[in-house]
Amino acid sequence: MQSPISIKKVAVCALIAGAILLAPTYGTFTTSVRFTAAIGLFMALLWLTEAVPMGLAALVPLVAFPLAGISSMEKTAAPYANSAVFLFMGGFLVSATFERWGLHKRMAYFALSRVGTEPRRIVFAVILVTAFLSMWISNTATTLMMTPIAVAIVGGLGARNNAEGPEARIAEATLLGVAYAASLGGIGTPIGTPTNLIFLGAAKALFPNEHTVTFAEWMLFGVPYLILAVPICWLIVVKTARVPKGAAVPLERLGIAKPGPWSRAEKTALVLCAITALLWMLRADIALGKTTIPGWSRLFPDAKMINDATVAILMAFIAFLLPVGDKDRLLDWSEFKKIPWDVLILFGGGFALAEALESSGFSKWAGAELSFVGHWPPVLMIVAICIVVTLLSEVASNVATATAMMPIAAALATSIHVHPYFLMIPAVLAASSGFMLPVATAPNTIVYGTGFIRVKAMARSGVLLDIAAAAIITLLIFTVIPWATGIAWR
Repeated sequence: MQSPISIKKVAVCALIAGAILLAPTYGTFTTSVRFTAAIGLFMALLWLTEAVPMGLAALVPLVAFPLAGISSMEKTAAPYANSAVFLFMGGFLVSATFERWGLHKRMAYFALSRVGTEPRRIVFAVILVTAFLSMWISNTATTLMMTPIAVAIVGGLGARNNAEGPEARIAEATLLGVAYAASLGGIGTPIGTPTNLIFLGAAKALFPNEHTVTFAEWMLFGVPYLILAVPICWLIVVKTARVPKGAAVPLERLGIAKPGPWSRAEKTALVLCAITALLWMLRADIALGKTTIPGWSRLFPDAKMINDATVAILMAFIAFLLPVGDKDRLLDWSEFKKIPWDVLILFGGGFALAEALESSGFSKWAGAELSFVGHWPPVLMIVAICIVVTLLSEVASNVATATAMMPIAAALATSIHVHPYFLMIPAVLAASSGFMLPVATAPNTIVYGTGFIRVKAMARSGVLLDIAAAAIITLLIFTVIPWATGIAWR
């Protein structure tokens, strides 16, 4: 089904953005800055209002920037081939092997058989599996895989749509757990959610001489985030839904059949995913105090030319070659056609906008205008960023929010003389923290569509998780993140 296009909304967005062109120039607010601001606002409004599909809105720079004299077509088009785009493409294909051969169902059985099937333990097991899968597979794909499993589980307990009673409360907590864990789990690795890659791409485009956060470094703060957030998520949904304690339920009643022997395809997919993760984590040098573990990229002529996208595309290519039966291969070409091309274009449009905001002088101007924030206590500054970005992500997609916030956070950091990552990382993590409304994230929308969740219940538990996420991000940015990335506040 095609996404709806509203000509009326497009016209309103154009009129609002065009009003900036009436503003007089002064000082650093030059004609180039004015045009860039108008185009950037137009794109942001198209994303926020969903007047057109997000991928279509991301093509605006290819037309607007050359016509406005901001940058040439060649320069504008280059960010659409940013390495982060290919990292997402390769990561999507590698993770598709997991779904294609049903490994997520085997994981659900394993978790429930180990954690237990008492109602509260069921919720925890589902959250745990969903969060782990979402570290490697997109939030939306993870939710689409886990929601039928969760619905089968709560159906086995006797829960029904729009019903009341203890079974309904268990269903509510379980489905909310799927949505929330899918968003939280994406923070664990750079490829877990597109917003993470937006940060990596924007950082490379805006600060090419700065240290690049590696896959391993990201996990050094992403995993601690999950260690703190996942139990809190479970506690919140269990308490707000008032999940009762009860006796363990047989797995057969939950609709989770015991898996048969491991197939050749399952084993191959698991090994491929494990090797991919190891190659990502061990690519660059890992500093452990005074000891440094050399990365495998040093084995090649120029280690700096190799990045995580190189690994992703290599392993995806191998997946298409590996035989898993007489005629089957680990991946076939139909999986390539399932790549969300609109998301890849969205990446490119966001990166192109970020580069234009920097090259036109907009970032410098915006940073100067927001420099008063530099007088705030650092903790207050980070909390304010988390709150603002979280509220934006409640009404707009997390991808659109992260794309819009990266250049603003970078400009503000430059203006107040702090390392840009100290504002960009909290902003991008907070963009994945929209938990209150069904429209906030795709996982929220998917589980809401099952009929087991009331908006009031999602809002009640979501606001608590929003607050908890902001607190965790603030804690990590002053403790774990500087240690993991090796960067200093100033």
